[in-house]
Amino acid sequence: MQTEKTWIKTLCNAFKLPEAEWLPPAVTDMLSYLLAAPTRFLEGDILYIRAEEQVTSAQLLTILLNKGEIIAEKPVIMQNSASSLAEDASCFWQEQLIPYAAEYGLYKDGVWNLDQILLKAADNHIDLIKNIIDQAKIPVSVIPAINQLEISNKLPAGYHARQVFNSVLIIYPKHFYIEKKTAISDQPSLELIPFASENLVLNINQRCKIFSFPADSEYNLADDKNFLRCKIYEQDYIDRKPSISADPYLSMEHNSQLKDTDMVVEIYLNLSSNCLEVDIVTPDAASPGREDVLQDWKEQQQIGYDLINHLPFIEPRLIADYGQYLKAAEPLSDQNISKAVYFRAVTLLNILCSKK
Repeated sequence: MQTEKTWIKTLCNAFKLPEAEWLPPAVTDMLSYLLAAPTRFLEGDILYIRAEEQVTSAQLLTILLNKGEIIAEKPVIMQNSASSLAEDASCFWQEQLIPYAAEYGLYKDGVWNLDQILLKAADNHIDLIKNIIDQAKIPVSVIPAINQLEISNKLPAGYHARQVFNSVLIIYPKHFYIEKKTAISDQPSLELIPFASENLVLNINQRCKIFSFPADSEYNLADDKNFLRCKIYEQDYIDRKPSISADPYLSMEHNSQLKDTDMVVEIYLNLSSNCLEVDIVTPDAASPGREDVLQDWKEQQQIGYDLINHLPFIEPRLIADYGQYLKAAEPLSDQNISKAVYFRAVTLLNILCSKK
């Protein structure tokens, strides 16, 4: 049997996707099904349900054939209790799945609106889950996920599926934390990394910078300034709360020697490998300074103001207030950035109202 990485490579080749070492399990199972059933086409909103001994989960997959895209939304996950599987499944359905489906427009007032259900469960669980689906009166068929073992050894080399995809887009709902030195305690201190992955649609082949810091800083845990030691933790995004769990997962611990103490450490999320990576770079002398960024900000704001200044349907008071705002000395402060967003929104509303 092929390893998971080898199987994912097989799927990428079969569907002409850019090569990746990792795919969300829901996407892997969906592509495996299509590979095993070459006469079937899947399109639209597909609800992937996975029932295991300890965990029950669901995830919305959207297939846009005209764009060749697969979009995997954030999953909903529930740890099963020690009670019966029937009670766990029923609890998951009512307390987790229905609110999740409502959030994505798949469920409203007892009516379901989706195109397919892909179910992965042990043989002795399938009938139970199907019975719950039947009771919910969801007007779509349930297709079983295919065991990789059933098809991996039957495919000819270089086999290509009928459907072709250009990209896999995912929501990667994680919170990341970086450990830093503390002067008053031996206990590690974790700081939230401000990378809101739960709000971003990311390409599976994307490599995103999530954080950077000077090597000579509190985030370098090494005692010797000629070395780098850093730790990044992660936990699942839950209920929009960035609070740290009692035992966050140590996602990466990096140790290396520094060529110079005046280096910058950059942390990247490599989605195609599903891992964090470290780049150590020299400070970029060509990076724009604060004054350059400030001047560019002023110029862009002025361009926007000049475009509306002589439009007859824009309220004169709005133009006057906007012009007064542009005279602010420090437009990069949080308060003035908020004002910029406010003026743009009011201007747009003014334009739309004038066209009624």
